[in-house]
Amino acid sequence: MKIRNGFVSNSSSSSFLVVFPKEPKSINDVKEVVFNNQENFYYYDEVFDTSTASEMIWDQIKNQEKNNFQDAIEQFSDEVYLNDLDYSDPSYDRTLKKEAKKLFDKFFNIRKNKILKIENKPRNEVLYIFSFSDNDGEYGSALEHGEVFNNLKHKRFSHH
Repeated sequence: MKIRNGFVSNSSSSSFLVVFPKEPKSINDVKEVVFNNQENFYYYDEVFDTSTASEMIWDQIKNQEKNNFQDAIEQFSDEVYLNDLDYSDPSYDRTLKKEAKKLFDKFFNIRKNKILKIENKPRNEVLYIFSFSDNDGEYGSALEHGEVFNNLKHKRFSHH
């Protein structure tokens, strides 16, 4: 029998697809949209400063391309269950991507986007992908589990 001595990690991480009503240009924009300009948010019994959390979110926004639909569709791939297909089937990957794209199109409402484009009405909403983990300290854990994106259209993907 093997016995583990030392630290055992049971950390988790989650990624989020989040639709902002308009492109944020600063930490203050993030704080306004995500936290309604409140000074604190709560995760269990802990109080967290929204300025620090907004800065963490802003850092991820600055380091990514907005509306990266390809990466967003990849997030949905883990949600697709193809019980009737074998992994070794040559059509598996193609079918997986097709089904993931359907889920993404429904989430981001691609049909609405096409209609607005036809009507020459720009869509101001922008999509970003975030990743937070228990390994990112207390703020990372609070952002992962604290439901901070509840004011926005979002989808959480748990990677436990």
